Amino acid sequence: MGVRGGTLTVTREGRTSPATDLLTPEERAGGGLTVEGKHYGKNEGTLEEGLVLEGEMFPYSDLIASVHVAEVSVDRETGAVRVVRYAAFQDAGKVVNPEGYRGQVEGAIVMGLGTALTEEGMLDPGGRLSNPGLLDYRIPTLSDPPPELTIVALEGFLGSGVWGSKGVGEPPIIPVPAAVANAVADATGARVTVLPLTPERVSQALGHVSRRESGGRR
Repeated sequence: MGVRGGTLTVTREGRTSPATDLLTPEERAGGGLTVEGKHYGKNEGTLEEGLVLEGEMFPYSDLIASVHVAEVSVDRETGAVRVVRYAAFQDAGKVVNPEGYRGQVEGAIVMGLGTALTEEGMLDPGGRLSNPGLLDYRIPTLSDPPPELTIVALEGFLGSGVWGSKGVGEPPIIPVPAAVANAVADATGARVTVLPLTPERVSQALGHVSRRESGGRR
């Protein structure tokens, strides 16, 4: 990504074009995408004493961005989802320890995959957790990460850490469920809006797509 003449651009296969070319017709008709936010931190790596005393702490003094892309395989018979390729582009400020950086981002992605695909706390009518064991509450294991995992550090927007570094342990967790759900929707037309994307939920969504495509006939 880059900026040319005040316009955000993307480069794909050697061709640079405005980022607006990536918008869907619906997004373009709505005037594009708007992102708003607030930032309360200071770039000196310190906290205001008043905020601490009042209980309003904003410890993160750096804005951090992540862009994730997922490719999935969906079994239309069972609804099972498997992530086959994944790429994470992480705003890192300045990478001080490349191996440590990669390990943090890889670990964050795997945690995000648990949220996206398998981890769900189930409560009984009395409000007690009914799946407290690892057999019922399945977390990702060594067999779950995608076979192709690409980690890209985007340096240059320096943070307040050592030599301009930024924290990268938790931000890469956040985009994973959305990236996987969007990949499933792109591959099948089935939009699942409840996490995790269990085979049952995906299969049900695929059934809705099939009925819609057949004009509602069963």
